[in-house]
Amino acid sequence: MLQYDSQGVLEIIPAETLHSFDAGYKLVNQRLMFDASLYYQFYRDFQSSKWEGMNYLVMHVEKATSYGAELSVRTMINDYLNFFGNYAYARAIFDEKDSKGNAQLNAGNTLRLTPRHSFLIGCTAGVDISQNMRIMLTPTYSWQSHIWFEDANDNGIEQDAYGLLHANLSLRLKRQGLIVSLFGSNLAGEKYLISAGNMGAMFGIPTFVPGAPRMMGGKLKWMF
Repeated sequence: MLQYDSQGVLEIIPAETLHSFDAGYKLVNQRLMFDASLYYQFYRDFQSSKWEGMNYLVMHVEKATSYGAELSVRTMINDYLNFFGNYAYARAIFDEKDSKGNAQLNAGNTLRLTPRHSFLIGCTAGVDISQNMRIMLTPTYSWQSHIWFEDANDNGIEQDAYGLLHANLSLRLKRQGLIVSLFGSNLAGEKYLISAGNMGAMFGIPTFVPGAPRMMGGKLKWMF
């Protein structure tokens, strides 16, 4: 890509490339679904970005590495109850040195929006109250560890670990193809950020974007 720096000088930013490798295992039977995977990725000519004065510039960082693991499971206890969950581990950092042995920009920093640990757990309980009607309840809880909002890992432009509790109660009318649902998200009223820095950073006053508050609602779905 082409861009002009803060001095008006044309810069040519090399193309970013990603090499990715993964391996996994999957198990499926009548009561259990399980899969696990490992991955390794390395970037060359990674394109980062930052505010420099009144300019939003793409920065050339030569090397970055990411690796991790993901696990997912769903089990059916019986016709009325099943549990599910997943867990992910990710370590994504800028390499300390480039291919020539020189110290890199953001050396050792964590890539933006990359939690080291995250998981989700939940269950679905359902029962037929007639031949045509089934009621189901699905609560879930998700959690993620600390994240940075910028590759520079600036203090204050970050979000500490947090978790969110959601629930959904639905009534299904089988013959009519109707599903009536009541849902609640962020039921514990967790306060968290989904973004920070942004346009305000160019004035030295970072813009913080809060996550959604506790919300309740309903939904009608008709399948025909």
